[in-house]
Amino acid sequence: MKVNLSSFLGFMLLSLVSVEGVAQNDTTAIASSKELDEVIVKATQRKNTFSKLTRVVATITKEDLKVSPIHSVADVLSYAAGVDIRTRGPIGVQADISVRGGSFDQVLILLNGVNITDPQTGHHNLNLPVDISAIERIEILQGPGARSFGPNAFSGAINFITASSTNHQTRVSVAGGDFGFLSLGAITSASKGNFGVFVSANRQQSSGYVNNTDFEVNSYYGSFTYKNKKIGDVELSTGVQDKGFGANSFYSVKYPNEYEATKTYFSSLRWGKDFGIFNLSATGYWRRHFDRFELFRYDPLPFYKFHNYHRTDIYGGNLKLTVFSLLGKTLVGTELREEEILSNVLGNTLSKPVKIIGTNLFYTNGVDRLNTSAFLEHSCSFKNLFLSAGLMFNHSNDFGSSWYWGTDASYIFGGSGLKVFASANQSYRLPTFTDLYYKSAVHDGNPNLKPEKAITYEGGIKYEKGAWMGQVVAYRRLADNSIDRVKLPTDAKTTTRNLTDIHTTGVELTAAYNPNRKVLKAITASYTYQTQDKSSNEYISMYVLDYLTYKGTLSGTVGLAKDLSLNVRGCYQDRKGTYTNPNGVEVAYSPFFTLDAKLMYTYRAFSIFAEASNVLGERYYDLGNIPQPLRWFKGGIAVTF
Repeated sequence: MKVNLSSFLGFMLLSLVSVEGVAQNDTTAIASSKELDEVIVKATQRKNTFSKLTRVVATITKEDLKVSPIHSVADVLSYAAGVDIRTRGPIGVQADISVRGGSFDQVLILLNGVNITDPQTGHHNLNLPVDISAIERIEILQGPGARSFGPNAFSGAINFITASSTNHQTRVSVAGGDFGFLSLGAITSASKGNFGVFVSANRQQSSGYVNNTDFEVNSYYGSFTYKNKKIGDVELSTGVQDKGFGANSFYSVKYPNEYEATKTYFSSLRWGKDFGIFNLSATGYWRRHFDRFELFRYDPLPFYKFHNYHRTDIYGGNLKLTVFSLLGKTLVGTELREEEILSNVLGNTLSKPVKIIGTNLFYTNGVDRLNTSAFLEHSCSFKNLFLSAGLMFNHSNDFGSSWYWGTDASYIFGGSGLKVFASANQSYRLPTFTDLYYKSAVHDGNPNLKPEKAITYEGGIKYEKGAWMGQVVAYRRLADNSIDRVKLPTDAKTTTRNLTDIHTTGVELTAAYNPNRKVLKAITASYTYQTQDKSSNEYISMYVLDYLTYKGTLSGTVGLAKDLSLNVRGCYQDRKGTYTNPNGVEVAYSPFFTLDAKLMYTYRAFSIFAEASNVLGERYYDLGNIPQPLRWFKGGIAVTF
């Protein structure tokens, strides 16, 4: 390896490991009595990671998750403004996520503020070691966050926040539906004195809606907390997800009978403590991910020699100091992040092969890289004006050093509920290991790729008062060296390249009315339009230029009777770009509209639901030639005690 791993782990232990990921909202009231963030949050409460006063941040609450017809994070994110979810398998078995027209590798994924973004490929970013039922809230930063989080927060960042151990509660649930769907889940939490525990377990399975779309997903997650005024707050979290699924035409139309199995392990240890106007925190984490891809699930052809095996490891640690003063809030910190991969496909040839557990095969290739970063950020307010600016330095042993900056501003017009805001932020993304090294009969990687860079400008106006909320945002992202998988019409293979400039311009409109009355509980509508003024010219683009041009969503919850509610959600999408059909012909994506609905009845400790996804039976494609499920009915019951 290029770095001494034992020394690196020593740094993590010295860091004491733990608290929120970089740039959490640990706040206190400043001298002017103005809050720098929308809520006062102590360091280890794991609340809002992103500042809502000066950035565009969408929050999906526990109540939203409860009433919605969803069974995975991919399901719920598909309705968020500016977010594009492209699913290959059902119920989030595999889903690519992008924000504001970026690629699926350009979104940073966090779990309780810890960066768990997969360095192998963005296809694995939503392999979370926790089930949707254990998620308390989801925060979506629409726009770059590199100055706070480092590389890969290119077009946006998403933070998944798990439930806490503050309530003594146990919940068991069972659900079933079409295509052999079965879901079993249990959650329990308890606290006593300074100690708390939260544990969840879930299993989902289906026989598949068409041939070779069956799946099994098992998720286990636990967190253990200790809070002491003298020592500080400590939290240990750990989780596992084990998943196997039929991958019908995921990567090849010619060979549709594919299969994939993944397993994700995650652990983090956190510590944080207040020292008067100072808050000191540290975080350490480890994520391991296994991936086995089979081009032929059954009866392989003679040319097929072996499956693709990959194992990635991420080790990370950070230290952060926050200072509150008359000048505002100052945040300074540093982070180390080691990313490694062992593979029989990706990376450079190993001097000594490593045995693949459970097989007679070996990892023959591998590569590692170390990122070191330091960041400084300051936020302040002057009456109704809020300002924030930050700078980050990052050094990668493969790609050298880089600096990126960002600045945000907002102004609140007294008690009118009206706010205007503007920002300019740089972003930066390192190529994934797949970008650099993957080769096959139809594709060549490119180890000479450079990081892609961008600067994003945005501005908007927001009104929020009482039950009403409305927001209009405009943005423009100027990207250089954009990484894409492309080929010429005459080429037999695709290759990964740094295209030149891709300029993205977009507008987002959101409106909501939440009176929480007996009949009308809530209604939300959003509309997104974006365009990119860089075409692929003579190249056929596989990813970057297949973006959503139009997306419109409408959702509402109504009370039909006492304890009986109905949630209905509709989504219209129109995508730019084309895909190659089984006959080798380039076909443009067709727009489509999907409608989902969920009926829920709650009586004391019991809740019963019936739901239908794609109620209208729309035939549509999110990615290439992979047909999405038609109408799918599900129902279930949960008991809380």
